[in-house]
Amino acid sequence: MNRDIPANSRDARSKSDGEGSLGASASFSPLGTASSLTFGQVKRFPYRTFFFSLIIAASVLITLKSIGDYQSSRERGRFVVSMLRENRAEMQKHFHLAQFDLPHSGAHGVLKTAALQAWLYQRIFQNNRPSTISKELTAFNQAGSYGPSSQILIKRWNEALGRWDKSLSDGVPGRFSVNPVERGERYKFLPEALFEQARLHYYEASGYQKIGRKFDASVLYLWSSELLSQFIQLNPSSPDVPQALFLLGASQVRMRTAFNPEIRSDRLLNLCVELYPDSIWATLARELRREEFGYAV
Repeated sequence: MNRDIPANSRDARSKSDGEGSLGASASFSPLGTASSLTFGQVKRFPYRTFFFSLIIAASVLITLKSIGDYQSSRERGRFVVSMLRENRAEMQKHFHLAQFDLPHSGAHGVLKTAALQAWLYQRIFQNNRPSTISKELTAFNQAGSYGPSSQILIKRWNEALGRWDKSLSDGVPGRFSVNPVERGERYKFLPEALFEQARLHYYEASGYQKIGRKFDASVLYLWSSELLSQFIQLNPSSPDVPQALFLLGASQVRMRTAFNPEIRSDRLLNLCVELYPDSIWATLARELRREEFGYAV
């Protein structure tokens, strides 16, 4: 049986349907917003790609530069090592061919210090242990009668030779050995440890130099030079090589009084300036050359 639907009911239903349609439309509006955001991201994507490409390109360039710098450092380090070996061979040849006997005292028991220094260098470059040289020096001192200044010189040399010999007994650089100072524990000399020891001995020697006792520093300069050479040969790519080369060159300049005039005592300083011209150590090398030889270029 058909019943007439009241007008107010139809109006209510229509109103309800309308609200439902509006609600459905409202429920889909977030999807529309999301779609518009996604589209916006897509529009911005080329700029992000360009930005990331720049980052990747910069990273590649930095990596390539680092590799290039490392290879250049290795090549320079290897060249330094070859020059050090050549320099040492020249020094050994000089001190093997020359004959430096223990000097006799001059008038009033004044020791000929330069001659004694030449004898010391000869004994070192002939690969004698510091303890052997110390014994010979002690016997020489006991056989003569020298003034207080000479006695202080020989005493300081013997003290430095004793410390040097002890360091050789405690451990061979680059190999495992027993260090009594470390309570018998096994340890290894790292290149960095060699470098630190070398620097300490160099600056200790420089202290004697500054107070006018340059001959007292002879053993310390020799000891420092040995450690610096070992450091460079063990780690030729280290960023500390320019400093080590400068200290080695400075030590050789300070020891030149015992060298044959044909030996270029500024050779290693020149090498530091040529290979590392923009470093602070090249600047110091130029200044030292100006002080000692009157030229800097």
